[in-house]
Amino acid sequence: MASEEAIRKSVESMGTLNRTASEWMKKLGAHACTDITGFGFIGHALEMATASQVGMVIQSKAVPVFPRPWNMRNWD
Repeated sequence: MASEEAIRKSVESMGTLNRTASEWMKKLGAHACTDITGFGFIGHALEMATASQVGMVIQSKAVPVFPRPWNMRNWD
């Protein structure tokens, strides 16, 4: 249901955002990771901060927001 443009922009962004992180994880021998690109960013940040007993500041203007990639009229 997503437009070709929405898909292209989303895939391009996710590839760019994850490329450097995946390269470093390979170099450092990471055994697991969670991709929070897109839908779960705020929820995942809250879980991490709570579990680590730290605070977090998110620069909201630096977080990319894409046009809605689906047609909600088709949701029941």
